[in-house]
Amino acid sequence: MPGKILGLDIGYETITAVHVTGSSASYEVDDIRVINIEKSGGVDSALKKLFEGNTAGGGVCITSLPARYCCFRTVHLPFTGKKNILQTIPYELEPMLPYPVDDVTIDYLVIDQTDRSNLLAAAIPTAHLRNLVHILRENHHEALIIDIDAVPIALRLMHVINPGEYGLLVDIDSQDTACIIFTNEKILHIRHYSYGGDTLREAAGTGTGTTSSVPATDIVYSKACRKFLQDVDTTLNLLRLRGDLNEKLGPIYLTGSGAADSLLKQEIEAFFSVPTEPADVSTIGTIHLNGEIKRQWNPPVMNRALALATRGIKKAAGFNYAAGEFEPQRKYDIFKKNIKSVAAVLIAIAVLMGIDIFMDYRHDRLYADQLKSAIHTIFMETMPGVTRVVDPVQQMKTSIDDMRKTSSGLSPAGSGPTVLDILNAISQQIPPFIDLLINSFTINGNIVEIKGETDNFNTVDGVKNALDKSTLFANVKISSANLIKKGSRVGFDVRMDVSKGPPLVRTDPAPAP
Repeated sequence: MPGKILGLDIGYETITAVHVTGSSASYEVDDIRVINIEKSGGVDSALKKLFEGNTAGGGVCITSLPARYCCFRTVHLPFTGKKNILQTIPYELEPMLPYPVDDVTIDYLVIDQTDRSNLLAAAIPTAHLRNLVHILRENHHEALIIDIDAVPIALRLMHVINPGEYGLLVDIDSQDTACIIFTNEKILHIRHYSYGGDTLREAAGTGTGTTSSVPATDIVYSKACRKFLQDVDTTLNLLRLRGDLNEKLGPIYLTGSGAADSLLKQEIEAFFSVPTEPADVSTIGTIHLNGEIKRQWNPPVMNRALALATRGIKKAAGFNYAAGEFEPQRKYDIFKKNIKSVAAVLIAIAVLMGIDIFMDYRHDRLYADQLKSAIHTIFMETMPGVTRVVDPVQQMKTSIDDMRKTSSGLSPAGSGPTVLDILNAISQQIPPFIDLLINSFTINGNIVEIKGETDNFNTVDGVKNALDKSTLFANVKISSANLIKKGSRVGFDVRMDVSKGPPLVRTDPAPAP
């Protein structure tokens, strides 16, 4: 899929969005955002916060629904036609579903097809789909594809599975887990379990919600894990007995918010006796993360969103419930050839050849108007105090000359300390080895105010004492010094008087030199 794509993962606790640019050959990750749902006041408020400033960048959106909403069933049909499958599969699933078949939306993946069809069907209550689409449309977005949460991750991991073995993806969130069994060619089975990172810890007496006053040992946690792993093993054995699983078990991959638990990894390796490793979608294929995004990258939490953004749009790429009433209202027809559009373009070209001169003049006039508008906008942003604009270029030149004179100390009086003198005195008095970041520097009359941040309160005192030693400054005081909310640094505000010379011309707060 070429162009800009937003992978949107709506989880239990967070909404994760990964914005990429590119196609199946190569992707560039442009932005990553993680929004806490509870702190934002719910899913709707979190999405509004996410989409502030047009996070989607005008591209398409691919999202998913959690596996806990789905009923997964293996279906065997004696034919292969897609039309026949779509007509028959609801009747095949009806006896196996806990909901009326009219209240669910069904999609399927092909496990095997010769003269028969072996399918993995997934039924989702239509109400969940309708709610997701409604929330997105309320926030002026639509999903081109709606998949099932961990499926795109398994599709990426297919590229690293050896022939003759199957992989097991364990996507463990705080409250539940989805396990996907797959080979290097297809997904064989999906199963949802009511075990999560928090629930396992709570069962062992170590979770934040436990009322036990005695810390649980690793042995207790191990028992809680083994009950979960025994359920997974039962699923694998059932698939083997039915003949749906003939390959040997290869590596087990962990993802989700609960995947960071090292004890869980140890328990899985001990139970299945196979290598267990954390999944990292960014290392599969050609996906580029720049320096800042690479520092933010957290695979357990962000894998799903990145896998959604890079999943592709083909049917074989996974499930897609964005059809029928859930299909995007805006049509993305970039992959379709439209004969009428081609004919219209040819006619337009013929007409434009006859009015070429007029169009050239109109284009130049519009371009000139745009330039004037851009100049006016830049002028007003740079010189907000000017109310009457006659010649913005000449007015800006004059203002720049005035500012240069002021910054060089060319005051009408021609005497007293200049701005450069004050900056030089500050630079000489503060030792270069001090960890100091000046955020603003303001001069108002004979009063100088410095705002910034440093590593601790002692350094703030050191800055104050160093400035006290200068003969240019007097009454050096620390107006405020507080810990910054995020991080361990100290923000401060120092004020002092210029002890020599007449009052200086007031300047607006400027960036640190």
